[in-house]
Amino acid sequence: MTANEILEKKNRSNTLIGEFTITIEQLLARSSDKLPFSVLDKQTRHEVARLSITCQRDKKPIPEFKVASRRGAYTQYLNRYSFNDYCKHGLEIKTICALDMTTSSAHFHERKGNQPSIMEQILRHFVKILAPLDMDQEFPFFGFGGRDDLGNVLPFFPLNGNPEKPECHGGESLIQCYLENHGKFTLGSMADVQEKKYSKNDFHQLVSYTVDQVMAERAKGMSGHKYFILFVVITGDDINLKETINLLIGLTEFPISVILVALGDRKSFPKTISLDADESPLIGDENRKAKRDQVQVVPINPQELLNNTLSSDYLTREVLAEVPIQVCSYFAMNSVSPRNL
Repeated sequence: MTANEILEKKNRSNTLIGEFTITIEQLLARSSDKLPFSVLDKQTRHEVARLSITCQRDKKPIPEFKVASRRGAYTQYLNRYSFNDYCKHGLEIKTICALDMTTSSAHFHERKGNQPSIMEQILRHFVKILAPLDMDQEFPFFGFGGRDDLGNVLPFFPLNGNPEKPECHGGESLIQCYLENHGKFTLGSMADVQEKKYSKNDFHQLVSYTVDQVMAERAKGMSGHKYFILFVVITGDDINLKETINLLIGLTEFPISVILVALGDRKSFPKTISLDADESPLIGDENRKAKRDQVQVVPINPQELLNNTLSSDYLTREVLAEVPIQVCSYFAMNSVSPRNL
């Protein structure tokens, strides 16, 4: 019999939740049934969590962990494999990039002398941090909330002007596409979109687009080892929170993470910050709850970009803080191991 500790990783440190015991015979059992275990507080010996492990012939045990003592907590899917394991053995990451083109973003697109605009600087950080994870280096690149030549506000649109092929090949190509084309669109407001009611800074239409891409890939026989990252730069907090939450809850079943870079003071984005539900799940209509955390919100003070005081290490750490955990959680939830392991 072995005693095993359960730790929770929070704020980049490990906190002991409790321990459970298991026998070698149980681990080697050739059964598809889940073996239930109680996780006990080491001092009081009271149950603080429940754990189940599925053991199958010729397969590695798949643990599933649910914290019982925490109100509204996520089911924690334990994964014996790391993010690096998946990256080394067939993980395909697809990154979609989108920029706010509403009127609240106006000064973020402006260049001062030879200094790059704030939006260009954010894109260069994107290329440095996230682009290397993308296997094929084909980045769908969109703006949202801008007006076309007829004055119509577009929910989202390809920056290269090609709806059939919105991808830019390589990070530098993406930056060049922005520099050459963002000025061709007049800034607008999502609230002026005629086809559907939006709030001024809504971006949830891009979440729907990403889900459509996953569904299209699945229809073509998508590999179970592909994962999508939607990277969105926003400049205002006027969003339809209810609609956004409902769409994000629907992402649970899809291999998607959303990274929201909020340009401005953290206090200016209360709605957006609330989407980063680390502590407890998002709750939508009919009391539906998100099964896992898929959103990372990264507030950035634009003045730090202008003054060149924003640490690249800090930004990298914040942008990538949760992606590895979210990827491993999704694959564990769906019992997907790295290829050839």
